[in-house]
Amino acid sequence: MELRRKVYVIDDDPILQRIMKKMLGNFDSDVDVHMFLHGEEAIEQLRQDVELPDLIFLDINMPIMDAWEFIENYQKLGIEIVPIYILSSSIDYRDIDKAENIELIKDYLVKPLKKDRLIEICKRELNS
Repeated sequence: MELRRKVYVIDDDPILQRIMKKMLGNFDSDVDVHMFLHGEEAIEQLRQDVELPDLIFLDINMPIMDAWEFIENYQKLGIEIVPIYILSSSIDYRDIDKAENIELIKDYLVKPLKKDRLIEICKRELNS
């Protein structure tokens, strides 16, 4: 029996959430996608989860807790490192530079995420 893989999508855009859920489900029906509207919701879930996600897609600009605050709080949890991909509409070089200087962040992706790129990331990170 193969274990289900868990992916967090942390983004305040409900349209992007639906698109990501559909694309991830089309990639592999065994992927369990969890949606969060901001980083604080995801941090609370990480505190409670027995099993960590296998992959996190993280928007930068969100209400309550943005990506940078999420990263800071994530590091304070002292849990195993999960691959984090920034998925943002920002093409501001300051955001890109900041992301490149944070070890936890695997890559900076600009919305909309192309299906081929998502599949490439999932194959690498979810070992499919």
